Amino acid sequence: FVYISQAGGGLLDAADVFAALSVFTSLRMALIMLPTGLAEWARIQVSFARVERYLELPEHAPLPPLPPLPPATPDAVGTPPLEEAEAATPRRDLARASPSDGAPSW
Repeated sequence: FVYISQAGGGLLDAADVFAALSVFTSLRMALIMLPTGLAEWARIQVSFARVERYLELPEHAPLPPLPPLPPATPDAVGTPPLEEAEAATPRRDLARASPSDGAPSW
């Protein structure tokens, strides 16, 4: 405000003050975001350099194919065939179970 008043001949009126405040208010967010934008730009440059360095690495030779698996037989692993398998879940009487039995306490 001192510079504006000196450039205007030493007089500082309300119109000049409100105009200057309006300009500073409109520039406030841009000036706040400037350091953040510069930091993000530096991070982007580092990331691009890393990606470029990775993409410039030499190609590796492909891995040899895996050998074929032997045919599965019921006794190959010691498990029963699927026709003889059973699946069951333990059943508890939840009305009589107590929390000390490990049952939920609903």
